[in-house]
Amino acid sequence: MKKLLIILLTIFLSTMFFTGKITAQGLIVPSHVNYQLPYPGILPDNPLYFLKMIRDKIVGLLISDPLKKAEFDLLQSEKRTNAGFYLSKKGEFALSESTVSKGENYFDLAISSVRQAEKQGENVKNIVHTMTVSSLKQQEVIHSIEVELSKKQQTQFLKEEQRMINFRNVVKHVVGN
Repeated sequence: MKKLLIILLTIFLSTMFFTGKITAQGLIVPSHVNYQLPYPGILPDNPLYFLKMIRDKIVGLLISDPLKKAEFDLLQSEKRTNAGFYLSKKGEFALSESTVSKGENYFDLAISSVRQAEKQGENVKNIVHTMTVSSLKQQEVIHSIEVELSKKQQTQFLKEEQRMINFRNVVKHVVGN
């Protein structure tokens, strides 16, 4: 019963938060997700960016609560996806792809932290919901970068988009398993 309720809630929320379209590759791409990604601040092409990375690594190491760690990693994921978007607008597509990929690595860490929090008996429903909506928004942003590229350049972004879809599927199955 619990799983059925979660599935119905996911379907309801999915229709409430986005409408989608199917691409030539068969991916369902949300066309507008009602979710705002955070502003990334300085971008990886800035010479002072390494200071931001050092700060973020230190903060990440200091967080011991798995739920707080999941929230932090999700924030890092969202910032990097948005940074990839801004880099693509500047024409820095290779750096954009690398930044988006690193953001997805953070999303993967967030999933691991949510699983750990759930094992410890914490309520993870709110973060799972946030991660689901965030993954839809990140997929939308990745797709918006992808459509601006040549066919050759699109290949890597297609992989990143598929990776985000896979993460969303994993997140959907976290609660109750």
